[in-house]
Amino acid sequence: PITEVIKEDLAHRTACARLQTPLGGLVVIGTIIPYSGRDCPPYGQLRRWDAHYAAIAVQGAAWQRLRRQYTDCALCVAGDFNQTREGRLSYGTKWGRHLLDQALAWANLKDATTPTFAALNRVDSDGWLLADGVQPIDHICLSSEWAKRVTAVGAWSGKPDDGYLSDHSGVWVDLK
Repeated sequence: PITEVIKEDLAHRTACARLQTPLGGLVVIGTIIPYSGRDCPPYGQLRRWDAHYAAIAVQGAAWQRLRRQYTDCALCVAGDFNQTREGRLSYGTKWGRHLLDQALAWANLKDATTPTFAALNRVDSDGWLLADGVQPIDHICLSSEWAKRVTAVGAWSGKPDDGYLSDHSGVWVDLK
């Protein structure tokens, strides 16, 4: 069963649902944290990266609230974080990475995808991320108790052979 979760404090660019899985209850937040641009509704015209920082603060507080509200559920935050999370900072800012590190820690979330991808760094001749090696800006973060259950992490290219799908790769995790 899937039920919608009230997310008035999550700002826009998010979707949130509560699921019952074979592993237990799970609240899933799909998100896009704004990028470096200056014109980022609902934040308006800002300095470069300010909308990114503001969204991290708003969403981080909401993640903490959801952890307190749904104590019987694990939490998954997944989506386009618009920053690389480990190793060389190839996209984002040091301050943004710091803010997101704090927000994840305060909500007791662990990045399940980055440790695997940080060591890999292959792109094809057009600069598209390859399924077997990426340093993505898209991430899957899980409650620490569920992050321990990750058995595999992977990605697929955003540019499949049969045409354009996305300017991002897709990422996934398997849990036991």
